[in-house]
Amino acid sequence: MAELNELNQEPEAGAAPAGMDALDVLAHQAEALEGSTTGPQEEAQAAQELAEVTTAAAELLAALEMLRLMAAPLMDWWPLFEKVWSDRQLQAISTAGAAVMQRQGWTMGELMAQWGPYIALVGAVLPPSLVTYQAVKQRQEEAQKPQQRPAAPAPAPVVHPTAGERL
Repeated sequence: MAELNELNQEPEAGAAPAGMDALDVLAHQAEALEGSTTGPQEEAQAAQELAEVTTAAAELLAALEMLRLMAAPLMDWWPLFEKVWSDRQLQAISTAGAAVMQRQGWTMGELMAQWGPYIALVGAVLPPSLVTYQAVKQRQEEAQKPQQRPAAPAPAPVVHPTAGERL
């Protein structure tokens, strides 16, 4: 009879109802809290933040695609360039970069206004620097190759006297 009384009692405040484990209760409470605090203003703010991140990602993707187009001719010696810097990879970089930009409160316009001259300098210096590095590396490889010496003349054939001949 004592067992029946225990089953009919109300659970203590904060205790898990019968049939639910503690994690289910916590998940249920979290869902209730999230649902009750989200109002139209919060939803509008979340939509605005999503729009800002989406715009930043698109702008960053366009900039990365332009950089890839500029770098591609210089990297024609590397067969994996197109795979490493694929559309998918640029999309992942721009999505992550846009999230960082949103968190820091940056926009592409602000970044370009502040860092544009530096980015332009890198864009002007990097291509000839890569070509120069490539030429120096090729020259070093050629200098390290063993020098081919001209082949020595073949020795004259040795003629052995036959049994009937005298030396």
